[in-house]
Amino acid sequence: MGSRCIRCVLAIILSCGCVALACGTAFVFWIGVGEFMSRKAIMWVFLVLMCLLFIIGLNFIFSSPYKGQSAGDRYAQDNGGSVDTWNYQLIIENTITSYRTGGLVISLIGGLGLLGSGYILYKSSSKIM
Repeated sequence: MGSRCIRCVLAIILSCGCVALACGTAFVFWIGVGEFMSRKAIMWVFLVLMCLLFIIGLNFIFSSPYKGQSAGDRYAQDNGGSVDTWNYQLIIENTITSYRTGGLVISLIGGLGLLGSGYILYKSSSKIM
């Protein structure tokens, strides 16, 4: 039971690491690639990255019941098919909560980044017109 919880936590940490990597990459593009790409092009890249993060986060949230059920089924299968109902239910609920929390964090970062970069692109395009 403990190793499955650790795997869930590691998956969430890995996902948050991917979010940090995407944000860091966008920041590096924003600062260091200004002479190769325009700021507007960089913001479009950032917008696409944040959209992908938002979709990944929603996927985590909506697939959490399936992931929880399969974690509970794996636990029952590993123990010969006969387990205590309380432990089975606890594993399912904790896995669902872990995936929903990770998905919430990822989609929140992606959504806020999406809104922010969209607003910046909107403001930059309204200055031109």
